[in-house]
Amino acid sequence: MKLVDLDIKSFIEKLESSSPTPGGGSASALAVALGISLVLMVVNITAAKKKFKTLADDDRTEFLAAAGRLDALKEEALALVDEDAAVYAEVLAAYRLPSESAAEKAAREESVAAATLKAADAPFKTAKVALSALRETQKIYPHAHKNAISDLGVGVKLIGAGCSGAVMNVKINMKDFPDSRLAGEYLRAAEKLEEEARQAGEVILAFVSRNL
Repeated sequence: MKLVDLDIKSFIEKLESSSPTPGGGSASALAVALGISLVLMVVNITAAKKKFKTLADDDRTEFLAAAGRLDALKEEALALVDEDAAVYAEVLAAYRLPSESAAEKAAREESVAAATLKAADAPFKTAKVALSALRETQKIYPHAHKNAISDLGVGVKLIGAGCSGAVMNVKINMKDFPDSRLAGEYLRAAEKLEEEARQAGEVILAFVSRNL
């Protein structure tokens, strides 16, 4: 069964177990999905109000188009909950390969490196989804209904937390990666995503603070 098909209590029990998966990467992806879901709740509340229908046609079109893209991003984040756990399981399997002979050691090192790269790529994708979600939310927040402002804020906080958590997972996976050039590229790109997400989130959260 997929992690995303578990009930909340069962997922939490898996998360708190001694098993290394699911871990922080899956939790980060779920945080992003939860945050996007709250933003979409704000969208649905806002779009149902009479005031929304008084907006200019272009504003309504952009608002609804951003909502559609957010829904797709939510699905990407949910898929990454399971992908993150699956790719880290590959890392663990690679470390269990035999390493008695020189040939076995070389094959094991190659397998570990390939699996580790995949394990870094999954949270990197989560961070990208988070940034994209915050950019889409920037097109929505000016029109958010006043009664849903706190939900908007919580959603943005969750997306931001998921992004930061994902970047932590990129860093830990790239920490001892044998290709230092590639590791450096991943780390710089991940930190750039996190900073851009932070800036995007701050703009929305300032709006939230002014309207609470």
